[in-house]
Amino acid sequence: MDTDNSASGLLKITLPFRAAVGLTENADQQWGSASVANGGTTINAVVSGVYIPENQTHFHIYHITDAGTFVYYSDSNLDDNWIARVGFTYRTDA
Repeated sequence: MDTDNSASGLLKITLPFRAAVGLTENADQQWGSASVANGGTTINAVVSGVYIPENQTHFHIYHITDAGTFVYYSDSNLDDNWIARVGFTYRTDA
């Protein structure tokens, strides 16, 4: 999201290092845990988590709906006073 008042789109949070790419046995598919509070909307989420795309310097927070749909958080799910708690370890190429 942008840092201005008109942020829009998928929530992307910057990482300090680029995530690994091309590791064997899907080791570059990296996931973590997350919870979001005070988002400003009601989300019927069974599970929330973090996804780190390979070869990227950001991560996404997602939730899985009651129907089993995988959805990334975006500006439509969050207001200007939300809290995220995340936990993960990720691999880099360095």
